[in-house]
Amino acid sequence: MSLLAANTSWLIACLNLTHSRPTDTKEKPMRARSLLNLFSKRTPRPPGLQLELLDDLDAPFKSTLLSMYHGEPQLGVDGQHHSLDETVKISPEEGMWLYEECRKSKPGRTVEIGLGYGFSTLFFLAALAKNNFGHHSAIDPYQRSAWHGIGLTTPKALAPPGRFRFVEQTSVRAAVELERECWAYDLIFIDGGHLFEDVLVDFFLYAKLCKIGGLVILDDMWMSSVKTVVSFVRTNRSDFSEVQTPIPNICVFQRVGKDERKWHHFRPFIVDQHQIEVSDES
Repeated sequence: MSLLAANTSWLIACLNLTHSRPTDTKEKPMRARSLLNLFSKRTPRPPGLQLELLDDLDAPFKSTLLSMYHGEPQLGVDGQHHSLDETVKISPEEGMWLYEECRKSKPGRTVEIGLGYGFSTLFFLAALAKNNFGHHSAIDPYQRSAWHGIGLTTPKALAPPGRFRFVEQTSVRAAVELERECWAYDLIFIDGGHLFEDVLVDFFLYAKLCKIGGLVILDDMWMSSVKTVVSFVRTNRSDFSEVQTPIPNICVFQRVGKDERKWHHFRPFIVDQHQIEVSDES
């Protein structure tokens, strides 16, 4: 058994124990919306979307993204059109940064954790199609139940044949499968669960799958959970070097070597205390 698989088996066992705890009869039932809130990002609404930035994209990707940014209902896997939660998306600026980075570096393999409605996926696929090179994987166990399959339907229709794979598993289980395939990734985009431990575990597992010279990108830097994980990486992971970008909502790390920390290594890091208020209401 590989080290990654062994570590992951331990994590799965812990998660299973947590999820199997008897329910406290005094607790209120979890609202149906609560699960979605754990795995979505309710980003503070920007003052305006710079949709003219999408002009550099090829027609099918541009028109689809414009439709989504305008809030038009999108096709789900059930054959019906569904409205979008307007707070769940990446900005055009962030999307075009991802697109331009992939156009420039021409990555052979990219993977994203968290598919949602497929905004970021379409930027990745647009670059891949333009490059006529590369393969993209997207991981999301809740795509059908939480997002009506919208993030699956549109990318599948636009992706070049054989260049896109959807992995319908948790990021923990998917990491084991990807490691078994012995592929290393040039770019990893982490935008799945936004609890502190979810982000930290995703970085821990997927950093091992990143090529030396490759990038790991953490989304939603407005969240204290993400900023705290970034603080840990900056302080404790000398095998990753931060790359400055003009996009404040992401933090980019480049893998520059192997993780050679001693078993007792630990450096204190800053825990962010300034979480922006987030509404759980629909």
